Amino acid sequence: MKNKSGLRHDISFFNFVRERKPVAIIILLLILLFAAGSILFIIRTIHVLQKTTVSNEAPAVQLVPDQQLLLPDDRIIKETPPLTRTSNGTWTKTEAEQWFTAPDKATLDKLEKSNDKIADDITGAAP
Repeated sequence: MKNKSGLRHDISFFNFVRERKPVAIIILLLILLFAAGSILFIIRTIHVLQKTTVSNEAPAVQLVPDQQLLLPDDRIIKETPPLTRTSNGTWTKTEAEQWFTAPDKATLDKLEKSNDKIADDITGAAP
């Protein structure tokens, strides 16, 4: 049946399948693949969630020691490390030689150029 514009408007599902069988089969296969993929995704998600839940039950295997537990010597435990360190505020000559390495001239020049560049970037075209 055609309307005023000449187009058919009585297209039904069965007419579509009969007239365009390959297209209908492809659409049906895509719908089935989507449904199967969705089901597999849901099953996999549920399986992973069940695996990650923490149970409060005791483990099935109890560990039994086969040797006597060895404790550290008492003298080691009694010696506690100092919690704070007192310092004089200045290094002695031996501490300075041990811990401080004086930078060379090239390193100081490089640092000076880097600092000058930073200062120039900050001030920019300021008068």
